[in-house]
Amino acid sequence: MADFFINPAFLAGAAAAALPVIIHLLSRRRYNRVRWAAMEFLLRAYKKTHRRLRMENLLVLLLRVAAVALLAAALARPVAKQASALAEIGEKNRMVFLVVDNSYSMNLRKGGGSPFENAKRMAGGLLGTLKPGSDSVSLILASSMTEAVFAEPTPDVDRVREEAGNMTASKGVTDLRPAISMILEMMENPQVSAAPNKSVYILTDMQRSAWTTRGAAGEGEGTIETLLGRLAAGVDSVNVLDAGVEPVDNCAVTSFEADDRIIGVEKPASFTVTIENFGSARAEDLNVEFIVDGSPRGNKPVSVDPRSTASVNFSAMFAQPGPHGLTVQLTSDNLPEDNARHLAVSVREHLDVLLVDGEPFEEGEKGFFSSETAYLKLALMPSDEGGEPARSGIIRPESKSYFEVTADTNFSRYQVVVLANEGRLVTSDFEVVEALESFVKGGGALLIFLGDRIKPEDYNSRLWREGEGILPLKLSQITTGRETRYSMRPMSFAHPVFAVFGDVEIRKLVTAPYTAAFFGTSEEGMQAGTSVAARFDDESESAAIAEKALGHGRIMMFTSTCDREWTKLPANFVFLPIVHEMVYYLASEAAAGRNVGVGGTIQKILTQHEFSENVSVVLPSGGRTALDPPRKLGNNRFGIAYGPVDQTGFYEIRIEGAKTVSDLFGVNVDPQESNLARMTEEELRLAFPPQARGKLAFQGASSGQARQEVSGGAEFWRHLLVIVIIFLALETILAQRFGNYAR
Repeated sequence: MADFFINPAFLAGAAAAALPVIIHLLSRRRYNRVRWAAMEFLLRAYKKTHRRLRMENLLVLLLRVAAVALLAAALARPVAKQASALAEIGEKNRMVFLVVDNSYSMNLRKGGGSPFENAKRMAGGLLGTLKPGSDSVSLILASSMTEAVFAEPTPDVDRVREEAGNMTASKGVTDLRPAISMILEMMENPQVSAAPNKSVYILTDMQRSAWTTRGAAGEGEGTIETLLGRLAAGVDSVNVLDAGVEPVDNCAVTSFEADDRIIGVEKPASFTVTIENFGSARAEDLNVEFIVDGSPRGNKPVSVDPRSTASVNFSAMFAQPGPHGLTVQLTSDNLPEDNARHLAVSVREHLDVLLVDGEPFEEGEKGFFSSETAYLKLALMPSDEGGEPARSGIIRPESKSYFEVTADTNFSRYQVVVLANEGRLVTSDFEVVEALESFVKGGGALLIFLGDRIKPEDYNSRLWREGEGILPLKLSQITTGRETRYSMRPMSFAHPVFAVFGDVEIRKLVTAPYTAAFFGTSEEGMQAGTSVAARFDDESESAAIAEKALGHGRIMMFTSTCDREWTKLPANFVFLPIVHEMVYYLASEAAAGRNVGVGGTIQKILTQHEFSENVSVVLPSGGRTALDPPRKLGNNRFGIAYGPVDQTGFYEIRIEGAKTVSDLFGVNVDPQESNLARMTEEELRLAFPPQARGKLAFQGASSGQARQEVSGGAEFWRHLLVIVIIFLALETILAQRFGNYAR
């Protein structure tokens, strides 16, 4: 029924057509028949006019019934299907879904114009052909930051035309899937799905990436081909209008990264910049400028071969701890949005590490080296030649015995907390476990070393908790007894913990057989975000190092000891870089999110002494926006979130209380959009599933205004209303005339 009526529910009103008949039947007079000779003459005269009176009453009754039935049908908005006689005389109203690509590649400048300006002009021409009040239109701006300017088709065409004139290109990348999904959601409305003459107009620069699926599809989305097939099945036509310009060569800054995961005060820091040439000609002597905190620090020339990349390096030293903003700027070209890249870094004076000793040296018989954390302290703060601990390093370890740590310990003072063979505190005081879990979820890092103080059943029940706790993997029994020791084998030397071992001979020392015992693990029920970085060479290939993301923080576990009780690794020189890289990796991962892409969310974790409800964000454009008070994360930590961000540059989060605290975040465009390769018409047709290609209409950039063809069905509810009025007028005239005649 919905295929023939836009509002089929109103057809229930047709039942009211029976009311005139019911009223007529109830109003008929009842007579008692009494034969009377004097009336026989009158009876013969009555019979002569009775037939005429019945026809007159029936005609009036039929007009009333038809008027009510036709009124219900008009309200249901009947639709005459295409190629029918009624469609030729009906009102061919249109429903247009207008999708405008507003990704940053639409800002490509060439010949004094841009694809986005072309798209605005084409959109204005299309909207000018629509009839306000009769036709309806929706407007969607399509990119990775899709915006439904008019989420439902509206007959207010003039207002849509005004909004279309004010459209601006975003900093997002081309992605048509969210826009198509929005249209499909609109068509779930019965009134929209039943409307005739539905057409989709996509105004784009024909960038090839727009017609391919980017990454994992979001909820309710699929591949572009699947979505186009569903879209074509529900509309009369899908019109793709090419608003682009002829392709030009383009170079972009595609990467800007710090070579060091942790940057210290007054310590040299190096940075690598990657330039990519997406064009077909070699780019000669491009100038790359290096800017630190708004001040130029140098520039370097670079040449890039066609469709390849080149790198340049810069270095800087920071006198003050805290956030710093770095920018690299490439020689300007036709697409300025991808010529700069921004990097926010945090410069640390110290990296504080808490070592929780599960077997303090006071309980041992061998003095200092009987302490579980002895080798860790020596690795994290090596001794100078004179024997005193070196103070030049950025890592500042602090050791505490397990009985000195409570649930009230301020873990937020530290970037990394290490549990070394700690089997008493965390299994007897669940509040400490909760505090550690809150610490990690709030952005902290936890490093766990096992040992003989660990009872697997206690760790599993308190820390593993079926994968929901802070233990990366479920523990089983201790593996030992082999005549030769076990070797640890990294899954990849590209992992941040092992990347420092570039030399093949040094790698042999990493994989040498050091370990006599370790805890076996079970990888059943391993949660998302958990992975194994290294394994032992036993028959089960048991995990040696496992890691897990939890909230905003990260956890890493070594399944053997950090002293020499189970392994000789702490006595080998490779132990020092391994432990350092573990701490650097965990601390840098905990601070991840300082640099995000357009459309992402920036997040800031506050400690108790930083907390204030007076929070704001300073935008790259210079504007300032007040934010909601920070939300509590637990263990004296609080969280701030702001997004999605839509500008490139540096965002500054300001927390103004007894002491003003600020932090810096870098936002950049997605470099995938820098590839300006265009689709041909034939490639576009192949992007549609075969059954949908008949609905595709392509219009090249040289063809001017959008073609306006209406070949679908038509509505004729206005015609029915006119007939209803005529019937009611005729019924009134006839009722009066017949009544007067009867009198």
